[in-house]
Amino acid sequence: MRDAVRKPLGVILIILAIAAYAALVALASGWIAGLPIWAQSVIYLIAGLAWVPALMPLTRWTETGRFTRPRALATRGPEETNT
Repeated sequence: MRDAVRKPLGVILIILAIAAYAALVALASGWIAGLPIWAQSVIYLIAGLAWVPALMPLTRWTETGRFTRPRALATRGPEETNT
């Protein structure tokens, strides 16, 4: 898919995914409100950060056209020196 199509489509999909995720958290807010304040803080902290790794493949696709990371090049061990 061409960049001219993939990037705007990716942005739209990311916005829709974040909106859907926010709606799910909002639906759960009634249940979360009944918890102690420290538990609410932990849940909202996790919920506020959890969408980032979940959307990384979509972000990667928007930028590169691939959902997966390219495999790292084989690395060699430390160079042996003749001493």
